[in-house]
Amino acid sequence: MALGDEAGDGSMGNGAGGNYAGIGRNAAKSSDTETVLEGLERAEAIQRLRDAVLTLPEHYREPITLCDLEGKSYEEASTLLACPVGTVRSRLNRARSILLEKLRPNRVGAKALGVRLGGKA
Repeated sequence: MALGDEAGDGSMGNGAGGNYAGIGRNAAKSSDTETVLEGLERAEAIQRLRDAVLTLPEHYREPITLCDLEGKSYEEASTLLACPVGTVRSRLNRARSILLEKLRPNRVGAKALGVRLGGKA
């Protein structure tokens, strides 16, 4: 199960098989250039995620790696980490929050740019 794939079946929980409103891996491609661009963007996003995971403290990195990247259950991770299931869940929650903050685009810069150009931020 990948990060963000809570349903565990690749559907991202929207019942559309990963193709939400015609956007996604099953959407029709308009050109080969778009396909290449999407591939490059995907590779860049994967590298950013890997880099962000590597910056996590070990006690957060281990549950993320086991559960989200390797697809282990909470119970399996609990056994491997020799800690209660509740601890695995709380560490996953905190690790995911940290990753979201690390991967979130910097909105402060956009606001400052909007104000500087006379637009509303």
